[in-house]
Amino acid sequence: MYLNHIRLIGNLGADPEIGTFQSGGKWMRFRMATERSWKNDAGEWQNETQWHNVDVLAGRVVERIEGQLKKGSRVQVDGALEYQKWTDKNTGQEREAAKVVVRIRDGAIEILQRPPKRDDRPAPNDPGAPPARSAGTGAPPPQKGSDLDDDIPF
Repeated sequence: MYLNHIRLIGNLGADPEIGTFQSGGKWMRFRMATERSWKNDAGEWQNETQWHNVDVLAGRVVERIEGQLKKGSRVQVDGALEYQKWTDKNTGQEREAAKVVVRIRDGAIEILQRPPKRDDRPAPNDPGAPPARSAGTGAPPPQKGSDLDDDIPF
């Protein structure tokens, strides 16, 4: 038995691109950022952001989520890892890039948190505003000024 499955949780770096195949089915493409944090030998927190290309080729999935994903949306992506090879036209060098491909038989996208609309944002330091929660974890987001706010690419 062979298994090619990847699960990523992260945020969209830009609004997704949506298109239509000649057959009429829809596709979606976006880049998402994931981050990992760790303490180095000196006990200081380090962060690393990685960017991933995602192609959604499942038309029913695209139809269900189009219009809901925007820059900053937090999503969970389940799909297969694929590599694309090409020859760079400028240098003639062989190039390779990985991408996550979501198909109907082996993939899914779950929207964990949508970015707030401009008119939905509470005023800064509004004591009456409910605390925001991260879907799926039940934990509140990091507070302003915490280590996790630094260098977030979106």
